[in-house]
Amino acid sequence: MPEGALLAEQIIDAAEQALRRFGPRKATVMDTARILGVSHGSIYRHFPDRDALREAVIERWLARLRDTLPAGQGPHPAAWLDALYAAHQDAARTDPELHAAYAHLSAYSLVVSRHHQALAATLAGLLDTRPAPAWAHDHLHAATTGLTALTAFLDPRLAPAAGSPAESFTAARDLVTAGLTAN
Repeated sequence: MPEGALLAEQIIDAAEQALRRFGPRKATVMDTARILGVSHGSIYRHFPDRDALREAVIERWLARLRDTLPAGQGPHPAAWLDALYAAHQDAARTDPELHAAYAHLSAYSLVVSRHHQALAATLAGLLDTRPAPAWAHDHLHAATTGLTALTAFLDPRLAPAAGSPAESFTAARDLVTAGLTAN
């Protein structure tokens, strides 16, 4: 591949392949460059370091995960939260290397923050047809608080990759849903 024609999206594709092949602990920028048939300097023209490249891979991966969730005014918040939990569990099971790479990101990473903000915005949209709970400033505050309460089941640093007990999630989800839909 001519190095001048290299696009960031192509680099992200190759880095995703490298992460899946070698895992987050062993995948390097050199692995990504080898997959593309370019020098590692070509990668650094688009991404300042390995962490920035990994964050780009995980950000795209999380966007694909969010795209699998129901959107709009359709599902009840409990059904949406069930779909979110299932998507995270499925990702841990079917894409363990990228799930592990996600788990290695700091909780303070902008990628993680943007993911949580996008999830909260979607959940807030599901709540828009009803009044905001009395305890919340608005639907977004309620959604953010609800998702925070479920962190132990959704955050890969806290939830075991094999899956949290579904009964515990269901109980927590029911408690959160009651709080989200209370007036």
